[in-house]
Amino acid sequence: MRNTKRLKSVIHSIAHHAVSGLCLVHPHLGRARKALGVLHMSVDLLHPKVEPAPDPLPPEIERGADALRQTFADILASESLSIGDLTSAVATFVYKGQCTWPEACAIQVETITGHKIQDAVGDDGKRAEIILNKME
Repeated sequence: MRNTKRLKSVIHSIAHHAVSGLCLVHPHLGRARKALGVLHMSVDLLHPKVEPAPDPLPPEIERGADALRQTFADILASESLSIGDLTSAVATFVYKGQCTWPEACAIQVETITGHKIQDAVGDDGKRAEIILNKME
C-alpha cells in the first residue's frame, strides 16, 4: 500500500469510533465477554467473525459488528483506500474487571504487501498503549 499515512489515519479513526458510544457493539460485546470469562474480544473488520464467539452469537453483536465493518469500509473509502489492499483487519476490545464497556480498542491491520500497522484508543478518547500478541 502506497499511502501508509492515510491508512494510519483510518486505523486511528476506526479505533476512536470503536471505543465510542456510537459503536453499536456496546454493551453487548462486554456482556458476552463477561459470560465467557475473557478480557479481550475481537471483531474481524473484513469478515463476519467475532472471537471468542459466544454460541449462539447474539443478534445485537452480529448487527453491531456488521455496522463496525461498514464504518471501517466507509472510512477507508473516504481516504480513497481499497479494502482489497488489506489481508487482515481486526478490532480488539480490552476490558477490565467486570466492566461491560471496553477500556480500550486496538486495531491491527496487515496489507497485501505485508505491512503491519497497529493503533489503540482508550475509553478517554486518547491514544492508548496496548500490547497484543496477534501480530508478532
